Amino acid sequence: MEWVTIHLRNSHDQLYKLAAVGLLLPTSTADCERGFSTMKRIKTENRSRMKSAVLNALMSVSIEGPDIEAVDFGKMVDAWHQEKPRRTVF
Repeated sequence: MEWVTIHLRNSHDQLYKLAAVGLLLPTSTADCERGFSTMKRIKTENRSRMKSAVLNALMSVSIEGPDIEAVDFGKMVDAWHQEKPRRTVF
């Protein structure tokens, strides 16, 4: 099997590259559609001036983050409350 792969790769390099690219292409557009739906949900008219880095971060959290049912908000509020204040009090 290894000889066939090496031999075909050497003799039909362009065809081998085309087959390799063809195997990498997604078979559906579901991921793209999910991304555009998320972007449309996050970037509304009220948030039209949002920077692309912020939009990218919010989309990543929305797509890859945990389900809302799995988040313990009490624990998050406690962690936020225990942080030191960032502003200097004069």
